[in-house]
Amino acid sequence: RLTYSITSRFGAGGTIAFSHLSSSNGGDETSFGAAADLIVNFSTSSSVVPFGQLSVGVTNWSGDLHRDAELGFTLPFVGAGFRTLLGDHASVNVLAGYRYQKNVFGLDGFNANDIVQSFGVSVFPGGIQ
Repeated sequence: RLTYSITSRFGAGGTIAFSHLSSSNGGDETSFGAAADLIVNFSTSSSVVPFGQLSVGVTNWSGDLHRDAELGFTLPFVGAGFRTLLGDHASVNVLAGYRYQKNVFGLDGFNANDIVQSFGVSVFPGGIQ
């Protein structure tokens, strides 16, 4: 994921995902997707910064299991979390959220409601303003 800080409060970014799976019976599947993200940081005077995230995305599936695959959609992902600042150039992030997926694995009508957890690290090359 790459995010650009528009202001100290708002960020916009995108995520690109790729996966390839091969099975022992010779079958395989590949997915490629992208998502657009909007992040809102909430004001705080401490080193812990709460934030919210809204994302939408699309995934294309291909391979032996997906000859007539439909596009998959994430509409939407809504999450909330916090980042703990490590000085002025990095943070550790924790996020939890809800994701609705349409046409999971490219299968028409196969939809999912997911609870998602995420842990990550952010790097701020220019420092936190």
